[in-house]
Amino acid sequence: MEDIELKKIENRKLKIENLWPALTLTLFLTLFTGIIYPLIITGLAQLFFPHQANGSLIDRNGNSTNDASQAVGSRLIGQWFDQPHYFWPRPSATNVANSSPAVTLPYNAGQSGGSNLSPAGGAWFANVKSAVEALKKADPDNTKPIPIDLVTASGSGLDPHISVDAAKYQITRVAKARGNITVAELEKLVAAHTEERFLGVLGEPTVNVLQLNLALDKITDSRKCQNKGERPPRFHWWQCSCHCLFWSTTVRLSVGSLTLISLYSNSFMSE
Repeated sequence: MEDIELKKIENRKLKIENLWPALTLTLFLTLFTGIIYPLIITGLAQLFFPHQANGSLIDRNGNSTNDASQAVGSRLIGQWFDQPHYFWPRPSATNVANSSPAVTLPYNAGQSGGSNLSPAGGAWFANVKSAVEALKKADPDNTKPIPIDLVTASGSGLDPHISVDAAKYQITRVAKARGNITVAELEKLVAAHTEERFLGVLGEPTVNVLQLNLALDKITDSRKCQNKGERPPRFHWWQCSCHCLFWSTTVRLSVGSLTLISLYSNSFMSE
């Protein structure tokens, strides 16, 4: 009996001795992997790659920016364009979050994913057919073969790029819709925004749709202003309103201050 009791006591001591290192290791790994390591990586990213770490944001002029208030999008996440005067991206299979039945919302970054439809199924073929019909309707005189990426969605539903052929296919439609830019100029614009293969061998040359459309807007908007003898707009309406409100308030305060000084001076002189 005594031997059994001693063994029980020894087992308890052994469990306690093993428990302490386990708790210590758990606490250390929690602090290191949950707090210390993320802070180190975040700090290094902000120090050496601030633009990429903050989402690769770009402003309306297509320039890199870390100011979210000036950003119109990201180089890494596509945006949906379906107006004829813009280059169109790939179709997207993303939906509105928690919608039942599913409601399509192209390029919804909160619902990244593909359609998971089989090319052998009727639903996939119907989607492709619908995309082909939309392209034909927007540019009925275009007899070029339609590139496959203009009628099929990517696996993420957020692909910001299209192939060079897909961009070139849309040039005639965009030129007609804009009216103030030629096909030759659009071909040069597409070439200027073509991104070559990674390391010269991986992937295919691509075009970032958002950056291409921003550059297109910049050129055509500038020409519209020149034709009207105007300068390109620099302020939004709310900026102008705030600007006017600021100066009107400043003037009123100045007039009020001068009035008070004048009254005080008159009362002092009368005394």
